[in-house]
Amino acid sequence: MHNSTFDILSLDQWSRDLRADELFPKLLDSKITAHLVDSRG
Repeated sequence: MHNSTFDILSLDQWSRDLRADELFPKLLDSKITAHLVDSRG
């Protein structure tokens, strides 16, 4: 997910079934990875 930190925290706040502490270990934030590969953008 791109910018997954914001998305997961929003899902945690608004959903009864999804919990941030369960989802964070399963995801890779592609926004951070993309910046590490090419820091120009």
